[in-house]
Amino acid sequence: MLLNYELKIETDRVRGVIRLRLNDHRGAHLEGQTIEVDRYHLRDWQALLDTRRYLKRVTQLQERDRTGQPVTAQRHLERVGAFLGTEILGPKIMATLTAERGRRSLLISLPTAEADPLGAAFARVPWEIARPALGERQLMELGLIIRVVTPSAVRRDRSVAALRKMVSTGRTPLRVLLVYAVAPGARPLAMRMEREQLLRLFEDEILPRRRVEIDVLCHGVTPALLQEQLKASDGYHVIHWSGHGRHNGLEVLDEDGARSVLSGKKLVALIEGAGRFIPQLVYLSTCSSGTLMGGRDWTALKTHLSGRRAAEEVDRSAGRGTGVTREPTGREALDRAIADIEASPEGYSSTALELLACGVPQVVAMRYSVGDDYARELARWFYQRLLADPGEPSTESALELARTDVLEKGSPGASHVAVDHANAMMFGQAGRLLAPAHGRSEQMDSLRPQPQPLLPAGRGDLDPPARFVGRGQVLTRLNQSWLAPGGSGAAIVEGGAGLGKSTLAAEVIHLWHRRFDWVLAFQAKSKPISAEELFSQIHARLTLDSVVYYRKCEKRPSARVYLEPSDVLAGGARYNRMRINLLEALRDEAILLLLDGFEANVESIAGEAGFACNDPEWGRLLGNLATELPATHSRLLITSRRPVAELAGSTCLRLTVEPFERAETELFVYNNETLSELLFGDREWRALLDRVCRVCRGHPFALARIVSLTRDRSVLAEALDVLETKDIDELTDALELFIAERAA
Repeated sequence: MLLNYELKIETDRVRGVIRLRLNDHRGAHLEGQTIEVDRYHLRDWQALLDTRRYLKRVTQLQERDRTGQPVTAQRHLERVGAFLGTEILGPKIMATLTAERGRRSLLISLPTAEADPLGAAFARVPWEIARPALGERQLMELGLIIRVVTPSAVRRDRSVAALRKMVSTGRTPLRVLLVYAVAPGARPLAMRMEREQLLRLFEDEILPRRRVEIDVLCHGVTPALLQEQLKASDGYHVIHWSGHGRHNGLEVLDEDGARSVLSGKKLVALIEGAGRFIPQLVYLSTCSSGTLMGGRDWTALKTHLSGRRAAEEVDRSAGRGTGVTREPTGREALDRAIADIEASPEGYSSTALELLACGVPQVVAMRYSVGDDYARELARWFYQRLLADPGEPSTESALELARTDVLEKGSPGASHVAVDHANAMMFGQAGRLLAPAHGRSEQMDSLRPQPQPLLPAGRGDLDPPARFVGRGQVLTRLNQSWLAPGGSGAAIVEGGAGLGKSTLAAEVIHLWHRRFDWVLAFQAKSKPISAEELFSQIHARLTLDSVVYYRKCEKRPSARVYLEPSDVLAGGARYNRMRINLLEALRDEAILLLLDGFEANVESIAGEAGFACNDPEWGRLLGNLATELPATHSRLLITSRRPVAELAGSTCLRLTVEPFERAETELFVYNNETLSELLFGDREWRALLDRVCRVCRGHPFALARIVSLTRDRSVLAEALDVLETKDIDELTDALELFIAERAA
């Protein structure tokens, strides 16, 4: 049985003290602590209320210990933890919290911001790192689970019991929505890595054993798109939100494609506007989603904590007029900061607390900014513990276990920022509100696009890309203007050799194949595909896999997509009938038709509108598809090095892939294990990596192929000398020739 404690926080501005009261689960008083604000230096308050920034600043000072060794961020964090344990919580409270072994729960009960602004700001304190003394273990290592709540932020939802019963009995699957939102102009995030890692977790360990369903919403997330997703799914029990965040807002696109902010209150209103139930758990993998201060509020407090402005105010109010600043006392600085905070029009809240106030029972959110690596690995372990562990831990226990998993098993990228382990907070109600029923998820039947294989002869060009970065703008356009109901129906992606058109097509298939009954992919890279051959292969595949198509053709053979030539039906009339039958098949079921490498089917000399198809039947077919598909659930996607003339005047969506921008190149390097290792090499290796990014100019193929040369520094440098003299469209051939000559 879990031992539960509650820590209540109050401040007395008149006397300049902060009171902590530790109660047991019945509310009975156990221990107390009174803290005089003026007793401690302003740096101590900075360390507690802005720990991440404090660690960054003091680490940059390059302080050394008595042996001459640099003091690491981890050492500084240990000092903050010891100060928090010995001076703030105090020996008596710490002794009570550490007396028992095993899992225990500590509820941090904050006052309302209206009643006590500074007390509410203590949500920023990383209580998990408190330790009885230097060298001893911190609370997070001693099995203590911490949860945060304020009196005004919890509204119990009566539907919880009914939802829990439906999910636990298997009457409805537990539905999870992963939202990945990036606003225009925002810094690129490694969100695809997180998305793919979570999908693998669910597909490998959760869906085979639990009645769970998972959906993904990404690329061009707008409030309207989110609401449509909610309507189509009948609501979600868990929403996982990843992207850029603010203290009280999640960044999204507005309907005009500009950056917008969705507050916690607006998010819940949007869910209710869709006529769906409020999620029982929202996981906010976004920066500052759990902080209670707005930008202006926190700036005011930090300014006063820094000392200078507060000292000037104190001197001025005392009529000294000397122009000489002095460091204020802790009480003077905090007092002035609170006055500024109370006058702020932004209010005093957070995305997490707004969600709680609107009826979401449980929220996981972040105190500070959060790194991509840590956010990804914490989310992965959290859902593993919550939904895959046979012990079925509570939500707060799952978070605490996940934190320990990252601490003990995490990658170097996730573990090197020590304060990240105290970043995530659990808000709201305790316990395990949703427990999915045991049994195989129905989504196991749709993990891969059908029919398989996508391409003959074992070709894997359209398999899920192992490493895919960037292309956010192209994918957003496809999602909003091609896939959406009433969208263009046909889309062509154009671009030079090696820019990743096939990889982009593979990403489209992998990401959105569940919207279609069938994915019919054809590739013309090695040789052209005639329209005759296309009709024949579509007929063969649908006959084998589609019951709808098979029965239709059984009843009416003339409805087949492919019709043998005969005396009755030949020439143009036959092709016209086959086009009609193909369109009917595309209306009957949702089919994604992919034509990859279509440049093999067009002429070599361009006309005014582009390159005409070699086979006139191709031109007529593409024109018909572009006109008719918008009214269906089927879609056509073409990739080609050359623009196709027959699509120039149609409603077809035309998109172009370009070399990566610098930020996307950096993300490519970050996602590639071999290249990313060079980041941690010596100065010469890092200089070579910087040169790789500059010489390759964001060319995906060149970046991918140059990995094979990174074993030898001199060979890599020689290859870069060769590539530096080439135009960007010559990089592919020049690099292949260089590699072939070295191999010979």
